[in-house]
Amino acid sequence: MALAKSLPVPPKIKKALTAIVDDICVQENVLGVGLYGSWSRGDATPLSDVDLMVLDRRELKYEILDRVESDGLIFDLQYIPKRWLTDRIPPKIDQMLHELKILYDPNMLLSDIKKWITDNYEDPHRLSMRCEAHVIDSTIILSRAKSAFERGDYRSTVASISKAVDHAYKTLLEVTLTPISLSSFVNDVERTCRVLKMETHYTDYLRAHRIEAISKERIENDLSLFISGLEDLSSFLEKQRESIEKLHDKQRTTLRYYSGEALRKGTAGRLRSIIDARNYAEAEHYIRDVLLDVLDNAIWAVGTTTEVRPDQSIIFNFLKRVGALKELQTSTLKIFDLEELKGEDAEGLLNLAIKLTSDIKARKAGFIEKIAKASSR
Repeated sequence: MALAKSLPVPPKIKKALTAIVDDICVQENVLGVGLYGSWSRGDATPLSDVDLMVLDRRELKYEILDRVESDGLIFDLQYIPKRWLTDRIPPKIDQMLHELKILYDPNMLLSDIKKWITDNYEDPHRLSMRCEAHVIDSTIILSRAKSAFERGDYRSTVASISKAVDHAYKTLLEVTLTPISLSSFVNDVERTCRVLKMETHYTDYLRAHRIEAISKERIENDLSLFISGLEDLSSFLEKQRESIEKLHDKQRTTLRYYSGEALRKGTAGRLRSIIDARNYAEAEHYIRDVLLDVLDNAIWAVGTTTEVRPDQSIIFNFLKRVGALKELQTSTLKIFDLEELKGEDAEGLLNLAIKLTSDIKARKAGFIEKIAKASSR
């Protein structure tokens, strides 16, 4: 398949991309393929992953993640069920569709949906739907942080706070039409807070994440710890292969995604470019975010080997209780600086997170109203 000459990628990547798309298109379940993310937006670095959306004809209720390596490049594949585009489009894939450069679309389904998203992406109602989805996610994860605190798992409290605060701040990125990108999230939050004249919210954001003073040496060490932790997970999954097969297909495929060599290489490569740019807080945020996703999925693998039911609210207490993934636990505690965490420290961070998320939630309607008034002129 010949890709469009106007596709904004270098020749080397276009060659590898052509081969990958050719391989994907022959799969019977594939209805379409598109490029999204940094290479589609034009803000990629040479070490950026190549993100592909694959439209899947199977009657799935969930997306499937996969990572493959080809010609030294990491390709992130996200299989999206057809029903998501033919029924009610989930707001969480709006940005993906908005950025999409269509590579394969024999039935024009992607083209039709892409046009609809392009026409409605900045519409106040659609924007409000995306913001509300972020608020809901933030509320759910913050409730986990509260539950963990009440049950004495202060480490899980602080870990959940990071995710809850990020979801709340995605609302600010949405109302300023800033693309949400993990590799530039902290810098984008800073710019957005400045635009909205909410500078103190950026300072508080750094405090909530405890990344105000990250050094190069610190993030280099954390990268080594991160790789060791993922190797521990991969080793565990290999030993428990039969037990893992008992998991739901979505959980199995997600675990393969987070424990594979491609994730380690891709994360290390992307972090290297962030570190080289001296964005150390950004790099620390990036590695912690990926690590939390790894932990969220790893506990389900551990759950197949014990009678203790996994609990996402108290991840650290659960792992400590069953005595699994000790290297991953140790790496996570050091990366998040949780080894000497005290209850009063966790309580202070929890109160800060509640204040920040509540304030952003209260401001959301006002932001949307201003956008609606501007669009009606």
